[in-house]
Amino acid sequence: DDDDDDDETDESESDPCRPTGLLPLPPNLVATGGAVLSVKFHPSGRYVGVLRSDSREVRLYRIRSEEEAERKRVRRLRRRREKESRKGRDEETRGGAGGGGGGGGGET
Repeated sequence: DDDDDDDETDESESDPCRPTGLLPLPPNLVATGGAVLSVKFHPSGRYVGVLRSDSREVRLYRIRSEEEAERKRVRRLRRRREKESRKGRDEETRGGAGGGGGGGGGET
């Protein structure tokens, strides 16, 4: 039994990825329903690998710095606002053209 414990220790010491902290799972991993079997971090702390029970692949993620995360958040908000404003303009264009033509035809 002591030999088995030594083998496990040797494997973990030679492993290039070691856990360095906790990280919330991305929504796409949570939504799939597969249990996470293993999470490993690169020694630099910039990358994380996630092994799930429902697939035979390891998903790799790059961990953004605080500055990168803030830039990404601002960009997402800007794009969301642009999309909503485009959607509003499209609805006005369709509603205005359809309402005027339908109302005029019904009154005559």
